Amino acid sequence: MEDLDDLVDDTLKENYPLYYKLVIYKIDGKSNAEIQQLLKDEFNITYTVEYLSSLWRNKIPKMIADKAKENYLI
Repeated sequence: MEDLDDLVDDTLKENYPLYYKLVIYKIDGKSNAEIQQLLKDEFNITYTVEYLSSLWRNKIPKMIADKAKENYLI
């Protein structure tokens, strides 16, 4: 789990802070509607709950997997 935590930090924390916060909020068990409001408050950006769900299910896992592959090859 620690390796996964480090991988998520390396992938998202500095370059994609909004995605990083989305992951944190999802892990904390927040609903997409709650996350939508939290991201609006913090980043002044509004995404639909469907888009947030798509990020969580598709884009973020792909980014993390690509970073893991890159780290493995290095």
